[in-house]
Amino acid sequence: MNGMDTGTRLGAQGNATAARIQQGLDALRQGNSADAINLFTDVLEQNPNSAVAHIGLGRAFAKDGDHRKALEHFQEALNIDPDYAPALLYSGEARDKLGDVDRAIADYENAMQMDPSIGRGQFKLSRLLEKQNRPDDAAKYLKEAIQRAPHDVSLRVLLAGVYERNGDKIDAEMELQRAVELRPDAWIAHYQLARAKLHSKDYAAAKASLQKAIEIDPGKPVVHFTLGTALAGLGNDTEAVEAFEEAYRLNPRIIRAAVDAAICKSRLGRADEALKELHELAQQRRQVPVVQKAIGDIYLSQKRYRDAVDYYRAAVLNAPQDEPRPAEFEELLAVEGGDLAELAKRFQETLGALGERLHEEARENPANFRERMTARRERLTG
Repeated sequence: MNGMDTGTRLGAQGNATAARIQQGLDALRQGNSADAINLFTDVLEQNPNSAVAHIGLGRAFAKDGDHRKALEHFQEALNIDPDYAPALLYSGEARDKLGDVDRAIADYENAMQMDPSIGRGQFKLSRLLEKQNRPDDAAKYLKEAIQRAPHDVSLRVLLAGVYERNGDKIDAEMELQRAVELRPDAWIAHYQLARAKLHSKDYAAAKASLQKAIEIDPGKPVVHFTLGTALAGLGNDTEAVEAFEEAYRLNPRIIRAAVDAAICKSRLGRADEALKELHELAQQRRQVPVVQKAIGDIYLSQKRYRDAVDYYRAAVLNAPQDEPRPAEFEELLAVEGGDLAELAKRFQETLGALGERLHEEARENPANFRERMTARRERLTG
């Protein structure tokens, strides 16, 4: 069977079957894996040679975390239709989840050879190569893809990301500048260019790019959050508060936006308002250490040293433990009494140094850093 697009495949199923498949796809989009499994299973009982139904059923199992069963259905779809690129793409995702990295990469590469335009595959393959500490291979693949499609902005953004994570800031900015020239109406290109400018501490250029991104699409919370960071870097705390609060309004899960808005308010002389908002966040038990450190910083600026120490200590005690707590923190936790002003400043400096180390780790070894963060999320949610 030759490679057909999904619409053609659906049309070949017969009207009733195609309708059931569409219902299953709709259930998947709505996050309803149970209904999707029932619908696709019903289709396959009537038509076991439906590659689309096998793909849908595999995706539903993958959504439920059963990647081995998902892989079986993706492989069955390939047995029916060897030229079906999405089947290879999903097969690669399942193999990646199951730890079969070499075969996952092979599936992604084959999917891209069949259909180089699959953006999800380009992203997955390049990130998997990076995850395997093969940034040069990731860059090589993306550069070859760009040679075939020099107009594809998404490829240039992906390549810029590889360059950036590998420390090649100049090459990253060059790709992003080219992306903006090619698609001045693409918010993501302006946003990514702004992030590169932020890393160079060029806050004015970052601000200009972010404002352009917001003109194109004002509904992206991450853009407003990043604009707040640029404005704060320029010392414009009043506008930074507005940007951070808009980011938080658009997506209340971005707790850092609410925290940074409070920090800016404190610098503007609105410490009481900032503390009230931070205490409310802490009571919701959302990203507590980040919130508690911010409270400690404000108390320290007010010379309320005992309160600052209490919240810094709480931030350390509530921090996720990926490994034994650093000795400097154990030393600070053991201190009782003494000069509270000095102790508060030591806590602030040590917490700040830890943040810098994490930032440096993320920049120098992004693969290891992502693995640690993924493992932490799995422990917290599992």
